[in-house]
Amino acid sequence: MSNTFNDLLIEDDVEEHSAPSESAAVKARFFDRAPTPGEQLARRMLFAACPPALSKDIKRRRSLVLLIEVPTSWMDLVQDAARQMIRPADFIINDVKSRSKTLSLQDLGLRNAMALRQSFVILTTQGTGGVSSAVLSATDYHVRVEPPDLQILGATLKAIYGLRRTPKLPSEIQLVGDATAIVAAIRPTESAGKAIRRLKALHMASAAPIFDLQQGPDLSQLYGYGAAKQWGLTLARELELFRAGAIGWDTISTAAILHGAPGVGKTYFAAALARTCKLPLIATSLGQLFASTSGNLDSIVKGLNQAFQEAREKGPSLLFIDELDALPDRKTLTGRGRDWWTPVCNHFLKLLDDARDRVVILTATNMIDRIDDAILRPGRVDRQFEILPPDHDALVQMLQLHLGDDLRGADLSAIARLAQGQTGARIQLLVKSARAAARQAGRTLELKDLTDQFLPPSKDCEELRRICIHEAGHALVAYLVGRRVQYVTTMGDERRGGCVEMQPLEGAVSSQQIEDQVLINLAGRGAEILLLGHASSGAHTDLKVATQLLAAKHGAFGLGESLIHLASAFDSSTLVANPRLQTIVETDLRRLDGRCTALLSEHRLQLQTIAEALIQRRVLSGEDLVSLAPRS
Repeated sequence: MSNTFNDLLIEDDVEEHSAPSESAAVKARFFDRAPTPGEQLARRMLFAACPPALSKDIKRRRSLVLLIEVPTSWMDLVQDAARQMIRPADFIINDVKSRSKTLSLQDLGLRNAMALRQSFVILTTQGTGGVSSAVLSATDYHVRVEPPDLQILGATLKAIYGLRRTPKLPSEIQLVGDATAIVAAIRPTESAGKAIRRLKALHMASAAPIFDLQQGPDLSQLYGYGAAKQWGLTLARELELFRAGAIGWDTISTAAILHGAPGVGKTYFAAALARTCKLPLIATSLGQLFASTSGNLDSIVKGLNQAFQEAREKGPSLLFIDELDALPDRKTLTGRGRDWWTPVCNHFLKLLDDARDRVVILTATNMIDRIDDAILRPGRVDRQFEILPPDHDALVQMLQLHLGDDLRGADLSAIARLAQGQTGARIQLLVKSARAAARQAGRTLELKDLTDQFLPPSKDCEELRRICIHEAGHALVAYLVGRRVQYVTTMGDERRGGCVEMQPLEGAVSSQQIEDQVLINLAGRGAEILLLGHASSGAHTDLKVATQLLAAKHGAFGLGESLIHLASAFDSSTLVANPRLQTIVETDLRRLDGRCTALLSEHRLQLQTIAEALIQRRVLSGEDLVSLAPRS
């Protein structure tokens, strides 16, 4: 299946943050509609950076020359905020371009703005280095916008969620990460508490990885890593031959990329590889590097140089580069983004080429499709290994590894079944939690301690029944249309009650495959209506994905009546906003919903059987499903 198709698939009284002495008139114009979380943050960041005199000059509509320094990832949002705040004005974005061309455009823009009695604004991520001397001498205000602090965040959360008081935020939240990730954590349809928890988790995840190379398993003790493990073990053997002088460095495969969902154990593998190969580990994260520097080109390049230089100095060594997708694919860049990122990407490629001697390079990403082809070409990072969630046997072995001497000889197969779909990192955490529970009870670890951690909080009987019926519908229709189901689980989290994991389709998809997937999406809701007499709001995500798929079929993939490409398959809001496409998608949804209902009605007995099995067992494997719903 194509990546595009798969991807579709605390409160206390605190003073409210206010801008420093800005006039009510400016503020009213600036906040004249309900802004998005990103807009709210960017506007407050800009207000906080403006001295009182600047606010007064804006109110008086003076013709101003402003130089605004912006953190790289916040550029678009702060630019929009400045356009709302300073009107009328001429704007120039000062990125990495031809210096002579940039300077001439700046001078021309300054002359035109002054002649028209407008303001002239330069937004830059590079300080004053790329600003013409004429603009610098004419600048009235040099404003430096900082990432949002807790005061700005608190005021934004209060506004977004309609709180009576500004929430008291934990000090460990530090908003130094990528703007997109920060904004994505603040979701107006959720609660302020959830947003705060997401932001805490984001901060913890963005911290540079910490490795203990003295303790922990080597590769021979890891399970579920497939070809990546074999590559690592081969590397360890060949490094021994290299140390003995039997082979040269250039004969060894020393560069690879791990890709897979968050939490499957890519970072854990890096530490185990270093232990096995007896190499010093130098670890960096591109996402953290971009977030922790000032955001200008020089600081990014210096950060990259430092990591590679340390790896060369300690060679033979292992350089682990996490979040490689933070470096964009140059084919996807346009405009000022291309001008800024191209030198960074090119410099990274040169570092890869120069680091071939006595440095093993291991990279990791959650999104392999976003990696620049030049990085993955032969001679650079040419070995690719997908890390999947562990299967049942690997789960048993992982449990045994993390349990150590505890519960030796115990049958862990039932717990492994409950753990289906969990990542290695999650399993390690739950084992630690089980040990903590036993310590608090003043006894040694028991099997029940482990079981309690893997069982979700008790649900109301009716709610559990609804979830089981819903997931049974998805699983049954997936099986009936020929999709291979790996497992069905009701071991959900706060975001969802359960899930059905299926083998993804490979390659380009057909119209029939898209419609089959939509049938699967509609089947959870259909099963609820068939067996309970009504649907619940739990199907909202299923309906969203079904709508997106059909909109992409007709408006992006060219698989409907029209060949017009209206927008990217990812740009569902643009696609669905088209009135004609709305009608086509609604017609398809109604038609496929009817087919789904007929299919479920025909196999009602199998549906009931699967749902009852889920109620009793909570998790079903693909083999279980085949035995419960044999095709007639």
